[in-house]
Amino acid sequence: MRISTVGNSINFCPKTALFRNLCVNLRPCLSGVPLYASGQVPDFLDFAKNCSFSDQKLASFHPEIPDENLIAPPFRRTSSPGVRRKEAGFTLIELALVVLLIGLFSAFAVPQLLGFGGNHLESNARRIAGTVKYLFNESALNGHEYHLTFNLDEGTFGARVLREDGELIPVPGRWGGQSLRGDTRFQDIVVTGRGLYSSGEATSVIHPTGWLEETIIHLRQGDKVLTVRVKPFTGTSEIYDGYREF
Repeated sequence: MRISTVGNSINFCPKTALFRNLCVNLRPCLSGVPLYASGQVPDFLDFAKNCSFSDQKLASFHPEIPDENLIAPPFRRTSSPGVRRKEAGFTLIELALVVLLIGLFSAFAVPQLLGFGGNHLESNARRIAGTVKYLFNESALNGHEYHLTFNLDEGTFGARVLREDGELIPVPGRWGGQSLRGDTRFQDIVVTGRGLYSSGEATSVIHPTGWLEETIIHLRQGDKVLTVRVKPFTGTSEIYDGYREF
C-alpha cells in the first residue's frame, strides 16, 4: 500500500494496532514520521470491519506531511465500570487522632488557665531571683555597691546604688521599685549575719567584689509557701517548695 503526498511516495508500514473504546488506532511508520496514515481497519478484526478512519489532524504537525492526511486518534481517560473514584477527605482514624490531640491539649492548658491567678507566687519568686542576678552583674561591671531592700509590710522590694559621695539613690527603671503581685506576701526574710525579719525592712548588700550577703526569702500565698535562697558567690537563686531553713 502506498500513499502519495506532494508528489512524493511514502511507504506505509503499519506497526501496531491498539484498541481503545471499541475503536482501532493504527500507529504506522511512514519514512520516520509516525501517526501519518489514511486507511481501513485490518480485515481480521471482525467486529470492526465496517469501521473507517476519518482524516483528522494531530496536535503536532510536520512540515513534510499534508494536513489532510494526518490522523489524531481519540485519547480520552475514562473510568472503568465499577471503579469508584478516590475522593479527598479525612478517615475515621485521622479524625479520632485530631480529637485525641485536642483532648490532651485541653487537659494541660485548661487547668493552667483556670489557675492563672494562683501562679503569682512562683512568678514573684522568679522576679526576685532575676532582680538579684541583674544587680549582681551590674555591680561587677561598674564597680558600685547595690542595696536590695525588701519592705515586708508593704510587699515591695527595690534596689539602690551607692554613689561615690556615699549617697544611696534608686536604680533607674523597674529595678528601683517593684511590688509583689496577687495575694503573695513576705512571710519572713533571713539575712546572714543580721538575723530574721518578719516585719519592717530587710536589706541585702551586693558588693562589687562579686559577693553578696546570703539571703533566704519566704513567700506565702494562702496555704502555699515558697523559699528563695540567694547564693552569695554567684548571685543565682534556688526556689524550693515549702518553708525551708538553711
